[in-house]
Amino acid sequence: MKNSSGHKAWISTRMKSWGAEQNLLVANPSGSVVVAFSRSEAFEGRGQPLPRPVLGMCTAGGGRTWKKGNGYRFNDVWQPGKVGLAIPSPALEGRTPDMAGVFISFDMDAVPFIKDAQLTGDHLTHISRRLYDDPLATSVMTALWHEAEIHGLSSTFFEQGLSNVIYRLSTLAGIRLKQNKQTLPLSSHSSLEEVFDLIEDRLGDDIRVVDMATWVGVDAKTLTRMFKRETGLTPFSYLTSRRMKRAKEMLQSDISVTETALAVGYTNPAKFAAAFRRSVGSTPTAWAKYR
Repeated sequence: MKNSSGHKAWISTRMKSWGAEQNLLVANPSGSVVVAFSRSEAFEGRGQPLPRPVLGMCTAGGGRTWKKGNGYRFNDVWQPGKVGLAIPSPALEGRTPDMAGVFISFDMDAVPFIKDAQLTGDHLTHISRRLYDDPLATSVMTALWHEAEIHGLSSTFFEQGLSNVIYRLSTLAGIRLKQNKQTLPLSSHSSLEEVFDLIEDRLGDDIRVVDMATWVGVDAKTLTRMFKRETGLTPFSYLTSRRMKRAKEMLQSDISVTETALAVGYTNPAKFAAAFRRSVGSTPTAWAKYR
């Protein structure tokens, strides 16, 4: 099942079998990754076969969940923010609680880090035996959810974020994997290049320093030190400078102050005007008038 419509159809059928209400169902062009957001009632009984790994995060509701069969046993409690991995399997007996969640179904070869690190079926089984209450995994999953809603799954942001969640869960499960140069930061320069790209792609989003740090697998303090060493600016100052540069380009093209403010991440035009004045030395209206 390699095409986008086929994978989406499979996810849709599976969600319906759980009595789920689908509010989001989006796939990448190849169909190797599908994101679904659903709300479902509690289900107990024999489920359907699972042909692909599925990452899930509870966003509301929750409760005891279990499954067993074919030598596999799992028993844990879903709570908002918890993240888990379901492994490919035949139909198993189990229970899922009344909950809402975001679910990411993927092909193994769609995730660069997993492929290059040679994550095995045994690794997946080990990871899948528990749920993870981890702020980093939750933060990245939340970012991927919103990325899917706004931009779809075509960006490298989504591919790399999925890789980093899998790496994080493997670490929490006690599995030591070789780091992939393409997805985890090995130097401040390579890490910052990834953050620079992220900033350029999301100038209009509410992106925080912690989001930038999570993206490259470091904490906010480490990222700030890297930024100041390489650019002389804090991450927030750099983000603001890029927003102001984009804003000037838009104002020069006779785009209104309100539209410009929204496009560079300010929902309040007055706050945008104040930030612009601090950065440029004049109001957006005055600056545009004399350019």
